[in-house]
Amino acid sequence: MLKQKTPSNDLIYVYDNVPYTNFEKKNMRNKIFTNNQNNQNSYNGRFVNFLIGFMLGIIFLFSIFLILYFTRTGTFQYCQVTPSLCSKYDYYNNPKDALRQGFELENLLSKKSGFLMYDRPKIETAKCNPGSNKQIIIDYPLYCMFEDEDGNASLWRDISFGRNNYQNSDYSYSITTQKNCVPEHEKFTKGNSVLFWD
Repeated sequence: MLKQKTPSNDLIYVYDNVPYTNFEKKNMRNKIFTNNQNNQNSYNGRFVNFLIGFMLGIIFLFSIFLILYFTRTGTFQYCQVTPSLCSKYDYYNNPKDALRQGFELENLLSKKSGFLMYDRPKIETAKCNPGSNKQIIIDYPLYCMFEDEDGNASLWRDISFGRNNYQNSDYSYSITTQKNCVPEHEKFTKGNSVLFWD
């Protein structure tokens, strides 16, 4: 901006070869300041748009990465897939079903601290790793041996797997028990689980 004097000694201002009076000079300053502000706001807006676009791009690429990884596609096809732990539905929960599949009784049933333990085999089609839930306690064994106060023992069979109702060998009488073959009948003093299943 250049200063020039007119014949009347009034100052005028020349900006881009355009003369301005003193009043117009103030307006020009305001205009320049406003333009600078607009330029700054425009720059800030472009930066925010760039940042948003950059973050969306990262999220998009990360989503593609996850899809490729979990579907084992492309470069991830050789990554090892680690099976999850087996749930109760991945085992033969009834020893009878395991025996039908050819598993040996001695590999299925055992005793631990007086309780009948069942080492459940995994179903062949289950894609999982057996965990600590593989071996369980059978609360109501299929067979119980009850003794009376005279020491006489008799073999009783559970009416249905997982029930607490047992019948004698000729099915003429039944009694109920607590867990682990504890008889709820005054005739018997104790009971024990039997390592047998059919």
